[in-house]
Amino acid sequence: MRSTIHLLSLLAVTACTPNAIKGEIEGEKPQLVDAIFIDRDDVYGEGDGIIQIYMTSYPDACETLTGYLEDLEDEDDPDGAADSFRERFPEEMWLVELGLRVDDPDADLKDTELDGVDWDEWLEEEDEAYGVVLQYTDHLDEDCFAGGECDAVETWVTDGGEMVIKRHEPGERLIGEFETTLVEGEGDEEGEITILFDAVQCEDLEDLILGESEASTPTTAGPVTTD
Repeated sequence: MRSTIHLLSLLAVTACTPNAIKGEIEGEKPQLVDAIFIDRDDVYGEGDGIIQIYMTSYPDACETLTGYLEDLEDEDDPDGAADSFRERFPEEMWLVELGLRVDDPDADLKDTELDGVDWDEWLEEEDEAYGVVLQYTDHLDEDCFAGGECDAVETWVTDGGEMVIKRHEPGERLIGEFETTLVEGEGDEEGEITILFDAVQCEDLEDLILGESEASTPTTAGPVTTD
């Protein structure tokens, strides 16, 4: 089962391609305003790299998330983590996380096509992608951080589809779209969506999320883990 911990993103940027989801999720149309990406080469055994994109419904999250993850380095209990979450983030919000496995994230990836993996699979080969969509309906409480029952976030994952990179300025900007099917639970189909992203790089997050090693294991990071 895919493990996801979740992030919140970004630096606002005027974009030719808006950050948006085309389609509805349980009757709602998420309003996404920001997107960032981080990347790291030589993450996988074959030398492939990872790009992780985070899109959210609130602005200025690159700075906010960096501060939040730094807060967590000083917190050693669920109460402190929950307090930091309440101080940093809005009570209600949407988050989209996209993961891309590529040959070289420092190369120009314009016109690259990536296959969306099945909802219960991880990135096993070059030019594959996945997505996670989260709706936070309340602040995360102590139980969420302690691994207990957490009713404050709903999670959907992508199932198959195709992602296309429309524009890439390595180390600066990444634009593309992901046509896919969204599912919840044990693969129950929610519907078809298209995710449009225009992300800028957030260097401050890279070591916090991917670690300092040039060959660190690909992970995601953020306020809550869903197995």
